[in-house]
This record gives sequence, structure tokens and C-alpha cells, in this order.
Amino acid sequence: MAERLQINFEYNSIEDRLLLRISEKENQGGGVEYRFWLTRRFANVFIKATDKLKCEK
Repeated sequence: MAERLQINFEYNSIEDRLLLRISEKENQGGGVEYRFWLTRRFANVFIKATDKLKCEK
């Protein structure tokens, strides 16, 4: 079970995209980190899709 979950966003202005990093530290001292590059196009599609979900309820 993860003891600590950390979420970070960094903006790369040269490439015009976001780096999403999600890391979790385990009780035994180990951990795992996931990294995702999010483009402006993906972010716009994602926001529109979540807005549709919000309106359907």
C-alpha cells in the first residue's frame, strides 16, 4: 500500500506540453513513478469530455 502519493505538473514552453508525474512511496522505502506527456490537443479533448460527463448527470 502506498504511504504517500505525489502529483506534479511541469510546463515545457518549447514543446508546448505538460509533463504529469505521479509518484508513490511504499512503506518499505521503494516507490514507483509514472510520467505522461500531455499535449495541448489532448488536454482540450480531455476537458471537453469531462465537461460532457458533468452535464449528463
